Amino acid sequence: MPNFSSEYTLAFEKTANGVLESEDLLKELRRLARHMAKAFGSGKSKTQVSHLEVLGFSTRRFHDITAYIQRQTGKEKSKQEGWLTLDDGKKQTLGEATLGFLESLRQKADKAWGEHQKQFSQEIGEAEGEQKNTLRLKIASVALRHLHSAYLYETIDKKGR
Repeated sequence: MPNFSSEYTLAFEKTANGVLESEDLLKELRRLARHMAKAFGSGKSKTQVSHLEVLGFSTRRFHDITAYIQRQTGKEKSKQEGWLTLDDGKKQTLGEATLGFLESLRQKADKAWGEHQKQFSQEIGEAEGEQKNTLRLKIASVALRHLHSAYLYETIDKKGR
């Protein structure tokens, strides 16, 4: 990976944080966490969400994350459980909703990249594709960590308090 200036690195982090701190993203994240809590509860299946978070931090390609969701959704045997659980509006399965969320993250990262790229086009040079993917993964990994936390919060017994 090329050695970028501290000014570039700081702007890169600021760009990622700008996407991650948007109110729309936080609302979507909470909605998806509720859907996951409905689908997986707090039982054995919660490892599905843990694996998603780990994948977000360990992969080098954004598509690996979407492929994981597609694979897990395709493995489901019952249309009433797991990744095939419908949301409260009965419009989308959890798999579809999660893929939509990831696509939204990718689009937001690409939009932010377009704005970011203009500021530092001379410094980026040949590493443009790599840096665009890095921004996508940074945003996805942090969003998936927050999603996992929100999911765990949704699974606690709030009535027992």
